Amino acid sequence: AGESVVMQPGSLIDVSGGPKRHAEGLIRTTRLWSNGQLIDIADATPDRIYDSIYTGESTANHAKWGVTKTFRTALAPLGEYFQKSYVEGADAGSISITAPSMALDGKLAGRAVQGPRQVNQKTFFPAANGSLALRLQKADPLAPQFSLSPTPPSIHFSPSSSLPAVAAFALDSEGNAIPLSAERKSNLVLSPQLLEEDGFGTLIVDNSDGDITIPSETPLEAPLGGSITLRAANLSINSEVSAPGGSLDFTVFNISPFVAARGESATIKPPTPSPNPDRGIFNLGPNGILNTAGLLVDNRSGMSADIGLPPVVNGGSIPVTAYSAGLSPGSIVDVSGGLSIQADGKRNYGNGGSIAILAGRDPSLNWVLGGRIELGSELRGYSRLKGGSLALQAPLIGVGGVLALPSGVEKDEVLHFDEGFFSRGGFSSFSLTGLGKAWNPTFGQFLPAITIAPGSLIRPVVESFVGKRIGGVETLQPATLAEGIRPPVDLAFLAPVTQDPWAAPSMNLLPGEIVVGAGSRIETDALGKVSLRGGTVAVLGSIIAPGGQITIAGASKFPLQTPSAPGPGENNARPTVYLGPSSFLSTAGKFVRSPDVFQWRLGRERQLGTVVPGGKIVVDGNIVAAAGAVLDVSGSSGTIEVHPSKLATNSNTTDGFSVPRTANPAATPYALQTVPVRMESDAGSLSLLGREMLFTDATLRGLAGGPSAAGGSLVVSSGRYTDPLNPSPSSPLDLNLVVSQSGNQIPAGFATADESAIGRLVPFGDGDRGHISAENILEGGFDSLKLSGSLAGAVSLKGDVALYAARSISIA
Repeated sequence: AGESVVMQPGSLIDVSGGPKRHAEGLIRTTRLWSNGQLIDIADATPDRIYDSIYTGESTANHAKWGVTKTFRTALAPLGEYFQKSYVEGADAGSISITAPSMALDGKLAGRAVQGPRQVNQKTFFPAANGSLALRLQKADPLAPQFSLSPTPPSIHFSPSSSLPAVAAFALDSEGNAIPLSAERKSNLVLSPQLLEEDGFGTLIVDNSDGDITIPSETPLEAPLGGSITLRAANLSINSEVSAPGGSLDFTVFNISPFVAARGESATIKPPTPSPNPDRGIFNLGPNGILNTAGLLVDNRSGMSADIGLPPVVNGGSIPVTAYSAGLSPGSIVDVSGGLSIQADGKRNYGNGGSIAILAGRDPSLNWVLGGRIELGSELRGYSRLKGGSLALQAPLIGVGGVLALPSGVEKDEVLHFDEGFFSRGGFSSFSLTGLGKAWNPTFGQFLPAITIAPGSLIRPVVESFVGKRIGGVETLQPATLAEGIRPPVDLAFLAPVTQDPWAAPSMNLLPGEIVVGAGSRIETDALGKVSLRGGTVAVLGSIIAPGGQITIAGASKFPLQTPSAPGPGENNARPTVYLGPSSFLSTAGKFVRSPDVFQWRLGRERQLGTVVPGGKIVVDGNIVAAAGAVLDVSGSSGTIEVHPSKLATNSNTTDGFSVPRTANPAATPYALQTVPVRMESDAGSLSLLGREMLFTDATLRGLAGGPSAAGGSLVVSSGRYTDPLNPSPSSPLDLNLVVSQSGNQIPAGFATADESAIGRLVPFGDGDRGHISAENILEGGFDSLKLSGSLAGAVSLKGDVALYAARSISIA
């Protein structure tokens, strides 16, 4: 409607799904003959041949007389069983109401009947609950392709309303409908019963230019797997909002999305609007709870009141996107995985879900920067299997230590994490996005978007959920399991380059800087992942992910405007990735010990576990890696006790070496007898992918874990710088990567150990493109080597260059 939609008391819009009752009766299933056996079709397998389908009758052929007789076998089982009557529910439908104002005093219904075969412990294929979408907007009468919200109401959720009744429909003296009263236009009350008694499983309320409030003691409870989506100019929640295994999606706009849409489609872009300090605020009060955790269901007889619930055990998703986000102390955000225990005691754990709290810029125009984030909530993403994922975005992010802020920068602008943050809440995946801040942009001074404080130690260990019986009731309790059993952590630090596409010419607002301070250390369990992706990335400390993956990625061009090259042969590419002389990147393999559950029986602990191979390191961008930096993807080795039956040779020897059995084989059951075996793992892969430049004097390692294992693979590539003011076409004859036999590629004194060289010119030799020495490559022990010029471009072996590899060399 162009003005309003009114439902008077007593009116009804119903899209509920109907039930179908299946009658009771006898059911006879197909049975098969196979080699004289009668087999029900439910027990038939595809690995045998069947003689015929059994019909309960036998046929005798008397060829001599030309007579065929058919008779029923009186004693053969009929294969029938009695099926009780049961109900099957159909999907409910959807209701969509779009108008700038609404008075919904009638009844909306979207229920679905759930039959016993649709929702039970073994199967979960429920009839879909109804969908209700309320959008407070209308088409612009002058430009129907755009929407607007001329009278956005304040929306409150409440089981009752004190708003005045809506007058009966009437026309004025000119024949026009009398409009809705001002009070009803400015206020809209929605009942929580829409999700409960009325049955809707999906609720969407889009009030993008108005406020939405969920006051205390007004819970919103979506059904299993349901979803609630709220879009507002300001959103305040001070009660529980839940959707077990489902989704809660909240978006809060500082700039009206209707204004943003017009600007995006305009041929001539309007000026970027300034932030509105009174909009874009998401608030989760001290009594607020956001919950999409999986269920805890115990179907063992007499164990729990939750018998018969469906196995919805995976945690759901909770994304919150706002200009400013305040999550008060005392509030809870929970996406933990649950547990389903079947009648026979079998346990099925669920994975953790995902939480995203993204603030610091407008959701529709992401170059409108500012806002704050307060993270006082208890965040939960526990699981016995895969922990939940947590994504956070703020203007400035600091980890560990005490960050020194220049004058004019307030402390609450920085989202600060202590070193233990990454070991709390059960999450196995973290994604932290910092936006940065222009401190003195005239002189190119910006605060880093993400800073890992010097000397910090980040050693994340995932807490898992474990089922425990307390007071006769099954519960889920946090516990720290052994490495190799608990999931490893995936850490991602992100700092995107922020641009204003409406500016003429387009300019970068923020370069997206990440700095890992000197002496800091990030270390994950085996097979963990650490990635740093920004406009620029400076690593002055250590990052260790045994057998896992490390990714360091900067922009392919320096993200701030720079003058053209001042003279011939002088490099005008500038580093976007810098590895300082004390930096250390390692995905080298590791022996991961496993606990010996039979230690109590043997009287000793055996050396059990896994030798993890070397992992993967990727460095991408305009790269400068100083002498003293180390990048290691080597393999590993370890001695592990294994059962004699798993050895390729006899039970006492491996690879020709004599090895003893357990101390007292006669007293040890054969199943628990072991012999020690030396295990060696392969090295991993290292890729240095220069975009406009590559200067490396770093130590590169890809050593095999032993003589029976393989060395690593090394990929080195580079492009070259092109002056945007004097561009020249690229040619296959351009020298993009230069390999010399020995010598430093970076001049002495270029940078000290504790400072970043991001953005500096590298005044050396023939300037831009890639530079590496063969000596640097050969000392690493790599078995495979690939050298290439990125895109169009060649590789130059400068002077007498010798390269060796055990398996392959590729020069492209």
